This record gives sequence, C-alpha cells and structure tokens, in this order.
Amino acid sequence: MEKIRKISIKTYLYILSALVILVSLTITFLVQNLIGYFAFSDLYKSRFSDFWHQPHYLITFLNYASVTLIPIIIIFITANLFFKKIIKDSLEKINYVMENLIENNLDFEMPQTPVTEFQTIFETSNKIKNELSQKLIQQWRLENEFEHRLSIMKH
Repeated sequence: MEKIRKISIKTYLYILSALVILVSLTITFLVQNLIGYFAFSDLYKSRFSDFWHQPHYLITFLNYASVTLIPIIIIFITANLFFKKIIKDSLEKINYVMENLIENNLDFEMPQTPVTEFQTIFETSNKIKNELSQKLIQQWRLENEFEHRLSIMKH
C-alpha cells in the first residue's frame, strides 16, 4: 500500500484561506483595471456631455460589485471543491468501513486518506476490525469444541 502524506483539516483550511485571498485579490485587481479602462474608453466617454463633472453610477456600482462579489464567488467555488473532493471522499470511505463492520465482513482492505482526522478514524476502525476478527475466531473455536464434546457424549 502506498504511503499517503497526511494533512489535518486545520492545515487544509489554512491553505484554502490563503488560496481564496490570493485568487480574490488577483481577480479583483484585474477586474478593477478592466473597469478603469472601460471608464476612460471613448465608448463610455461619448455617453456624457461633461464627462469629468457628471456622476458615474455604473462605474461606481461595478467597482463595489466586483470588490464584494468576487471574494464571495471565490470562497464558494473553492469551499465547494474542497468539501466535494476531500471531505466527501473521506466520508464515503468511512461509510464503506462501517457497512463492512456492521455486516461482519472482515475481509476488506482499510482505506487511506490524506486527512489526519479521518485517518485516525480508519486506524481505530482497523483495531475494531482486528478485535472483532479475534472474537469471531474465538467464538468459532468454542462452538467447534462444544460440538465436538457433544458428539463424543452422544456416542
């Protein structure tokens, strides 16, 4: 089995936060520059009789909208990807392990995950699996011994 580098959820959230900040700042900077180019373009200037003294509500609205909406959209996208890819995958693996343990199916390979909190759950589940296996073997031995003694007493 390959070795997986483990990272805690806290570290993932730090990485996610840094990614959101960097991407948001970069995209906001680019959009603000595009709005600036548009504000001083001939197409936009031609709409006003006195460009420098009239209010520019469209540009003001676009500036505020870009500054507030871009970070929100980036947070939504990155968090959605994070939870779908990492958390959901680990939860599906936990579900797989629990279903096998409930059904007393001990012949399955314990999954691995890069998230340390989930990996701890898998290690604990593996201990439970081994204990259950030992208890079942012990129970089968006792049943076989009982049947053997019972068959001796019948003869």
